[in-house]
Formats: sequence, structure tokens, C-alpha cells
Amino acid sequence: MGAFDFAWPVAAKACIPTVSLSDKVETPHIPWFDSVLPYVEYSSIVKDEDAFNNSDMFVVGAAWARGGWNIYSDLAYSNGNDFVGNEAVHGGVDNFGVNGNDEWNYRFNLNLGYYF
Repeated sequence: MGAFDFAWPVAAKACIPTVSLSDKVETPHIPWFDSVLPYVEYSSIVKDEDAFNNSDMFVVGAAWARGGWNIYSDLAYSNGNDFVGNEAVHGGVDNFGVNGNDEWNYRFNLNLGYYF
């Protein structure tokens, strides 16, 4: 598989179990705030290749809403996601594909959006 201008081995087969829990809370008693949607999510890429480490991701966060505005704030922990705290060294063992170092990393994400 080629990505990011280099080739890297990846598993050809995998199973991806996931679970996601959330509950929207309306806030009619707060005039400047419509609702909040807290969520907790977990997924794992269970690879068929024994030599490759599985890749897991755990996310906890909330979506805050007012009118057309939405703010998503979450904290993601992962051991095998190149976009969650990874400091990859091309040509070395990093988190992409095989999840060679199997280390847990984290990233705080903040996303602001207006939907119309």
C-alpha cells in the first residue's frame, strides 16, 4: 500500500468491532445554548496477520449546539492511527498499517462548524 509518498505493509484482512454510546441533552432553560451530545466510542481493527498488532481507538467527547452552530470537542486515544499523536519516521516502525510500535497516543480535537 502506498500513502504519504512511501510504501507500507498493511493487513489484507481484518475484523472491525465497534461500539458507540451517546445521549442528546436538550437545554431549554439556557437561552444561549440548545443542546449537548456527549459520546464515548471504541473501535478496533483486529488484523488476520499474526505479525501485525491490532489498532484500537477510544474517543470521549461532546457536541455542543446553538442554532446552526456546532462545536465538537473530543479526546482520542489510539495505538495504530497515524493521525492521533503519532510521530512517524518514514522507513522505521511506526503506527501506520502494521502498528509496529503498538504505543498509545492521544490527540485533543476541536471542530467548529455552522450548518445551514
